[in-house]
Amino acid sequence: MRFSILGPLQVHDSSGRPVGVGGTRLRTLLILLLLRPGRSVAVEELIDTIWGEDVPTVAGNALQALVSRLRRSLGTEVPLFGDGTGYRLEITSEQVDMHVFEELAAQGRAELTAGRAAAAEHVLSEALGLWHGPALPDLTSRGLAEDVSSRLAQIHRTVEEDLLEALVLLGRTAEALPKAEALVALDPHRERPVELLVRALAGSGRTADALAVHKEFRTRLAEDLGLDPSPRSRRLHLDLLRGKLAPSERDEAAPRERERTGGPATSPARARARESAPALRIPRHLTDFVAREAEVGATVDRLSSTRMVTLTGPGGAGKTRLASESATILAERDPSLVSGGLWWVELAPIRQGADLPETVASALGPREFAVLNTRTGSAHRPPVERIAAQLGEHPCLVVLDNCEHLVEAVARFVESLLARCPGLRVLATSREPIKVPGEVLLPVPSLESPPEGAEVDQALACSAVELFTARAEAARPGFRLTPDNVAHVIRITRELDGMPLALELAAARLRVMSPAQLAHRLTDRFRLLTDGDRTVLPRHRTLRAVVDWSWELLDEPERRLLRRLAVFPGGATLEAVEEVGSDPDDEVGRVGGRDVWTVLFALVDKSLVVAENPAREDDPPIYRQLETVRAYTMERLARSGEQERVRSTHARHVVDLWRRADPELRGPGQRSWLARLGARTDDCVAAFNLALERRDLDLALDE
Repeated sequence: MRFSILGPLQVHDSSGRPVGVGGTRLRTLLILLLLRPGRSVAVEELIDTIWGEDVPTVAGNALQALVSRLRRSLGTEVPLFGDGTGYRLEITSEQVDMHVFEELAAQGRAELTAGRAAAAEHVLSEALGLWHGPALPDLTSRGLAEDVSSRLAQIHRTVEEDLLEALVLLGRTAEALPKAEALVALDPHRERPVELLVRALAGSGRTADALAVHKEFRTRLAEDLGLDPSPRSRRLHLDLLRGKLAPSERDEAAPRERERTGGPATSPARARARESAPALRIPRHLTDFVAREAEVGATVDRLSSTRMVTLTGPGGAGKTRLASESATILAERDPSLVSGGLWWVELAPIRQGADLPETVASALGPREFAVLNTRTGSAHRPPVERIAAQLGEHPCLVVLDNCEHLVEAVARFVESLLARCPGLRVLATSREPIKVPGEVLLPVPSLESPPEGAEVDQALACSAVELFTARAEAARPGFRLTPDNVAHVIRITRELDGMPLALELAAARLRVMSPAQLAHRLTDRFRLLTDGDRTVLPRHRTLRAVVDWSWELLDEPERRLLRRLAVFPGGATLEAVEEVGSDPDDEVGRVGGRDVWTVLFALVDKSLVVAENPAREDDPPIYRQLETVRAYTMERLARSGEQERVRSTHARHVVDLWRRADPELRGPGQRSWLARLGARTDDCVAAFNLALERRDLDLALDE
């Protein structure tokens, strides 16, 4: 039995006859199961998705009745298993067109990357033959699975462009031209279709037309978006002017050679090299990568010398983008390190650690596993063993993106796989360490923000301003950093801690606000920064959602301490955190039955607290929250009912500190104490403001 969801749902039995599945809820149930073939879908998820807010009184019974109807519709050809926790269709991913489409798209990209244009054209054409989109209309019409549908639409567009590139490489320019023109008309600001149209025109001998197309593209970018062409586009123009893209006798003979050999004309040695080229399955990004050469270089260097690297940092720090850029550079710089393949595995949609091995197996290529299992009889072996059997001893790289909610499962899985596959390297992104033996941690820092009062040139040299202005130009054509707005932009980048996602959300607001308005209203940043791209994960669409995701992953003691830390405006020493962050009904230094310091260090690991090393080696570190995290935890503290008590404890701590300092300021330790008190000025101001609010004369005068 085969299932089609790249368009309206269609089901065909083994003889090719259509099978009717009637009713909106019944179709929704079937599609939800098809999205995870052979894997269990939780009962709660099915009920929430199928009924939404209209959940029946006895939801479990209603779902069982729906499942019984589906069994009758499908007959005995497809077993539908279930228990009290979930249901699954006992089918393979090859029976669902969506999964086959994704696999063929990745395979076609790998063939294209390896220089096998003829093979790529065959595979990509097969992929497009499955598309009857838009995908999942039975769900998207009800506001469901829009993220999956959007992802598939992006893959479809990439497949169209990859196929067009293959046709150009094969010299089939007459066939490529109308398709290229259609893609450019569909999205006139997208660079790749324009590049392919230029190459197709030049390959057909129409150099003047190719130059005209490139000129029109530059004009559109400047007038509509206020942007300049990318360096790649400028190099293409230069090659066009130098005649490097014009057809030659060798180029005209190449298609005949490709038809004869089934691939590009090349030497046997180059052919063998291309046959061994790795599969590259890295997500493509539609925006420029703001320079982070140091971080990319460090990641690539570490991956060259160790087997497990984890990029850590708070939500929105740019870990995913850094991972994709680093993996790409690694494959280009030293292909031998990934000669067996490079795969990207997105873990954000997974809810249970038990689903991790199958998700990785699916990302590595279901069709490859089917062939392997047929040859080795390993169809019923555990997923880890099947993955290990495919990877073998070949040098390869697997990128595991967004691991923070599955760290324990990821740790067990990665440790087992690294032991079985000596050539495997793993690059992970997570908000906390995975804690696998041999793991190397690379914290992803905030982008550099300029100092207050910096001039335009000095500000533009900082990566935070570079990112903000680039995204601002896209949102508001004609935007430029000027002496009139530079102070406001600097304030925005500093207030947002140089966090890439926050800066992108802020830049999007310039469509309707001035930089001055934006800078002024950042005091209410969670209501303001809510305009993220619809194609990204839901938790990256608003600033609040980013921090919410991290908050939900904390246990109760971690939440208590994190919100109590918000009363420290400029950070605190470990002793101060222990005093102010302790539970009132327990001894000092304890929170939720645990030592404060163990909870604090866990929050540092989870990238929610920053441990800043002091200028002097002997001085203790200062623990502080990023401003966005602090704004969030201040809200949580206010809602907890303990804000007044914690603020009072903080004020008493400040008073005690100044009392201890008083005699020291007239002794040999004067300089050290002055520096210490200077670093705690913000705490003193906060305590004094509390005294004014309460009209507490004794506390105010003590301050």
